[in-house]
Amino acid sequence: MIADIRRHSPAARIVGSTNGIPLAARHKAEPVVAAGLDHIVFTISGMAGEAYTRCHVNGRLESALRGMRNIAEFHRKTGTGRPFVLWRYLGFRWTDDLARIDAAIALGTELQIEGFCICLTHTPKDSWLYRLAEATHGHALYRP
Repeated sequence: MIADIRRHSPAARIVGSTNGIPLAARHKAEPVVAAGLDHIVFTISGMAGEAYTRCHVNGRLESALRGMRNIAEFHRKTGTGRPFVLWRYLGFRWTDDLARIDAAIALGTELQIEGFCICLTHTPKDSWLYRLAEATHGHALYRP
């Protein structure tokens, strides 16, 4: 589908969003990059399996990270600068361990991912991450 859009509308900006799991198979990830996707957002919550599965029911953190790794690898190989890869780390009360956030940032750096953001959310109920809320030390620490 991406290749079709690119062929018929070469100037179109094509953006995708995923949890990463469908791209864990290398044979599925490479064509996505080759087709000319401009921007891809990986929504992955946490760096621990038990935290990840609280929001991604039946999901596997290892598969999500492998999908992101595959896209980052093919992105580097093409040298086109596409797609821009963004890791949207979902911040919940159970994913706020600072060591794990630091590990996620380090992994993003290792994979040469261009963007990393911590997305604070208020759903589901009782999940709000106060430690990184605006005007806290955590917010100042991770804002850059």
